[in-house]
Amino acid sequence: IPGNIRDLILTEKYLYVTAESGGLHIFAIDQPHRPRHLATLKTPGSAMKMELFENTIFLAGGPAGLHIIDVNEPTNPRLLHSIPTEFKPQALAVSVVWPTIYVAGENFENNDHLLALKLNSRFEEISRQMIPAISYVSTSLASNETNLFLGDAVWGIQAFGINEKNQGELLFSPSATMLFKKIVVKNDLAYLLYQRGGIMVVDISNPDLL
Repeated sequence: IPGNIRDLILTEKYLYVTAESGGLHIFAIDQPHRPRHLATLKTPGSAMKMELFENTIFLAGGPAGLHIIDVNEPTNPRLLHSIPTEFKPQALAVSVVWPTIYVAGENFENNDHLLALKLNSRFEEISRQMIPAISYVSTSLASNETNLFLGDAVWGIQAFGINEKNQGELLFSPSATMLFKKIVVKNDLAYLLYQRGGIMVVDISNPDLL
């Protein structure tokens, strides 16, 4: 795969890989020891972090903003929409809590860089909200039903409430610097991948106690 690998998603039948300038790649894994390359979709900007929701991939496209890609036919992925995020310089990570799409980016100019986009069933933007975050390079986003977790290459992990009562409220931010590259949330546990190697497992059942 040409380009720098930025993210991957594994399902029962397919493997999705983003490769920055190399775009989105889709593989069939019906024979796990012999993955078959099905398609490549070159997207505007850079193919960074992504999330799969039903048959749609939401892809952080670097300077091109948020890309929405139909993968219902894995051999023929289609770019449906691109939504500008206005991050300077680029969007890096995405998390889906439908119908809200959270996108995070870089913050070199102290601009707002955590964006909540509400979409309709045709993936058209209904509204947007900028959420203040203490961050510099937002390398990952993950969510469960109640909280959004932002991983930053400099400042570590932060949690935000995403229900109606505490939408966008910062729940916690550690003082220690942690170089997180990816966050995976499963039920009440968060798995944090360090940039320099290693994994931390955190109980997130009560973010107020973190």
